[in-house]
Amino acid sequence: MNTNFTDNFVPAEFDWLNLRFGFDSQSRNKDLEKKMLQNLSQNQLNVLDLGAGSAANLYYFFSKLPNDSKWTLIDRDVDLLNKINFNQFQLKHTPEILHSNFLDPQCIIYQNKYDLILANAVFDLCTKNHFMQLLANLNESCTISNETVLYFTINITPQIEFLPKLDEDNIFIDLFFKHMQREQSFGHAMGPNCVTQMKECFDFHKFNYESKKSNWVILPRDQKMLFSNLEFIENSCSELISTQMRKTLNHWISIRKKQITNKELTLTVGHEDLLAYKKPTT
Repeated sequence: MNTNFTDNFVPAEFDWLNLRFGFDSQSRNKDLEKKMLQNLSQNQLNVLDLGAGSAANLYYFFSKLPNDSKWTLIDRDVDLLNKINFNQFQLKHTPEILHSNFLDPQCIIYQNKYDLILANAVFDLCTKNHFMQLLANLNESCTISNETVLYFTINITPQIEFLPKLDEDNIFIDLFFKHMQREQSFGHAMGPNCVTQMKECFDFHKFNYESKKSNWVILPRDQKMLFSNLEFIENSCSELISTQMRKTLNHWISIRKKQITNKELTLTVGHEDLLAYKKPTT
């Protein structure tokens, strides 16, 4: 199994991660989050954040978890986490920063035990085999116990809806998802199927799990976020369409840009949050 997909690794832009932070925070499912927090000890926790990016999980959770918790943040992008001023969190322990591939069974994270393992908007970029490998690594190491909580948030689903609707919407939404799952050196990313496939992996490795919706609802006032999402769709479709289809795409994009400028467009992007933990052995 190929666990090294750095050949196709494209670093996330810091500005984009900061832009989406507020939408992720608002969209996180608060009922499932409450249940997750209730399952945790109120004492010091060892917390692991997979694909930590610009430390969104730390920003979101540091005030909700015990202040003496020990955080480990891992990401392949050596630049993102270096931009964070960790003193602002006023934690008792400075977070441990790892620039590594968490899919590698030899990764140092598998030498430690964690109470809470987090990941936000990570696994749509991975293949199903990658996620299967992650759970296998966790099972085969001393990293988790029956008390360990896995909380994976803002996993994209196959729901993108523009309001008002246009006839061409489904054409370009389908192409956007097709681009997410295109053939790459490491295989096909799960993309919009990640929640379904992650659940299949949890079943295989005998985890209990629960999921709830955490959709982005991007309102007409959120012009920068709307423009950014439209640009992602346009760029993805441009890599797949024929010359004849380019004119149709340009026309569709021009209508959507005008609607954004006039504050007439709303965009919903489907996501789900997943809470999981090992099934007790009998």
